[in-house]
Amino acid sequence: MQSLLTLHFYHCLLALMDDIFAKDGNEWFVAVYDYSVRIEFQSRGTLHIHLCAWVKFPEGVECPITHDHLYAGNSTKGPHSDFVMFLHKLLDVSIDLKCGNDLNESLLNYVAGYSSKASDSLTWKSKEWTNDLGNDKWLQTYRLLCKRAPLVPEMIMDFTSKTFMKHTYPTDLLYAPLPHYVVKVGDEWLIDGVRKILGKDHRNLYENYLRRSATLGGRHNRNTMPFIAYARRVHYDPVTESVAKYPNKRVRAVNYAFELYDNYIGQFVAMNYPHSIHDRNMLCAAPDLVPDNTRFLCGAIDSAVRPDCVVHRAMRERLAKVRKKAKRLFDEKAAAAVGELLPPQPTADTDSEDDDRCSFPRPITDDMDLAPMFDDPASLSVSDQRTIGLDFLYGDMHADLVL
Repeated sequence: MQSLLTLHFYHCLLALMDDIFAKDGNEWFVAVYDYSVRIEFQSRGTLHIHLCAWVKFPEGVECPITHDHLYAGNSTKGPHSDFVMFLHKLLDVSIDLKCGNDLNESLLNYVAGYSSKASDSLTWKSKEWTNDLGNDKWLQTYRLLCKRAPLVPEMIMDFTSKTFMKHTYPTDLLYAPLPHYVVKVGDEWLIDGVRKILGKDHRNLYENYLRRSATLGGRHNRNTMPFIAYARRVHYDPVTESVAKYPNKRVRAVNYAFELYDNYIGQFVAMNYPHSIHDRNMLCAAPDLVPDNTRFLCGAIDSAVRPDCVVHRAMRERLAKVRKKAKRLFDEKAAAAVGELLPPQPTADTDSEDDDRCSFPRPITDDMDLAPMFDDPASLSVSDQRTIGLDFLYGDMHADLVL
């Protein structure tokens, strides 16, 4: 009986989401572009969902001054918006809803509250209990065991091979590359001069990125585009042994190493900070200089401290954007105080629509928060500079894990 109830509940949840977020729109939305659903379990094993949707709201649902949204709310704590209460009555469950026109710091902090829960809501698989502890599977098993024993609904979902993620858009998996320390031996570049670089098509795409070997046209080949933005536009074609543009919209799902490993830091920097072949060996410490399990961490921190290196450049650009955004917010408040509205900002001709993905990597209350690093670096010790650089990396990594 439990198996039938679980599968029926699973079907009802997804069917209702298909109806509420229909592409053609309905009484609540002018249009629904895409959505993504994550299936999870309550502590007692009951299914529940988290959903992120990209929609077009009707005119007038957001205040242009305060940015309060008429759809947002919480069925328990309030505000009790019409849409929140519609979902609450339809599903007879608690509803918590955030809305906005941008992934700002408020929405990011909201999503951050679910990041640790998502890490614990794992698929139950019997083989995880018998695997050799010498491999990475013990990490997933450990987190599952620390939470609870698997319950019947979890096992039913696993045994019937039901997906825990549903998207309305196509995805391509990309294994995040590592910015290895390489040495040229003969005609070949080798890791530390001794090992071949593996990765096949995923690595070939990264090598093409480093050399910007793609005819993307205009601004898309600039050095200020991160690899994740490049990978969303093109893929590697093993037949032609070159890159080609995607014919339609597509989402890149990125596979990282476990987030406590040094490799994760190297992968994160390679994916999210603009760099090129000219930055070779700048993101990984040379062998024998530091412990092997800290080489990418040391390379990232060193890149944050040294002027005009990969992370340092990103920090300067991010600081400029934060100052610009803080000034805009200040001007909007000043205009609102006298009953005026500022004209909308023109669409920026940036190298990537991903530039604003982590506009606020951590809560920033003072637009000079990172300024000492750049205004007078001589006044800071090397230790202080490394601490600031590490804080910056931590903020971006946290945002990336959440997203």
